[in-house]
Amino acid sequence: MTLVSGEVPLMLSLRLFLPESWTGDVARMDKAGVPRALQDYRTKPEIALEEIDRVIAAGVRFGCVLADAGYGLSAPFRQALTARGLCWAVGIPRHQKVYPDDVQLIFPVAGRGRPRMRHVPDVTSVAAHTMLEGAKWRQVSWRKGTKRRLTARFAAIRVRIADGAPQRIGSAGAQHMPGEEAWLVGSIARMANANTISRTYQPTRQSRFWLARSKRAGYANRLISNSRKSWAWITLRDDPGADFTAMP
Repeated sequence: MTLVSGEVPLMLSLRLFLPESWTGDVARMDKAGVPRALQDYRTKPEIALEEIDRVIAAGVRFGCVLADAGYGLSAPFRQALTARGLCWAVGIPRHQKVYPDDVQLIFPVAGRGRPRMRHVPDVTSVAAHTMLEGAKWRQVSWRKGTKRRLTARFAAIRVRIADGAPQRIGSAGAQHMPGEEAWLVGSIARMANANTISRTYQPTRQSRFWLARSKRAGYANRLISNSRKSWAWITLRDDPGADFTAMP
């Protein structure tokens, strides 16, 4: 876990993740000196939440939790951060399903048989990259790199995350119901030889996507900043192993 303020990172803690091939072999863990209290299997998001709770209990205060898609795709992780009253910005895969923020729950009309007893959304969920296709993209520069200022195109819209309870929705089969409202943020890096910036979505290998929760309205610019910082600071994991971050 890394605490970041501006351009300065401070490593707070490191926790070793043990796969089930290890936690299922007590003799192996004893031989390696793994403390008994840490021998139970825990997922990476569960470990992250334990560390966040520990540093909060120690008096550390921060404004936003940043994490990569390995954590961001975990609905329980996102929901646990919200339950703790924390702001967060987490990476997600491009196929993460979302609903528009104005999605409504309705009773479907039964073609035959008994009337339907459960609400369903009035629209289907779509992948994050599809949701952003019609968004307005704008160029943002956030800091100076080694050769030039770092620049990319960004879009941010409000969505409902498709992470509610699974339910059969028409012919689509079991689908997740609309869950928490959040910002969906996308970025596309500007290619070195690009002379113009398109206002429409043109996916590339440099496309990145995030979900973010804020406590205040009008937070899009800060979300973009946090999203880029999450990608930058998460690269620290290639050296010390930190892939989730807390920002003051």
